[in-house]
Amino acid sequence: MMRMNEHHNISNNSPKAQSTLIFTYTNTQMNSK
Repeated sequence: MMRMNEHHNISNNSPKAQSTLIFTYTNTQMNSK
């Protein structure tokens, strides 16, 4: 978990950051169901 947060902070301004956010959001929605 800490590793993922670290990576997210490092690549916050990179194009990959958006994809990570979308993936995390989708994952959260699926887990909420």
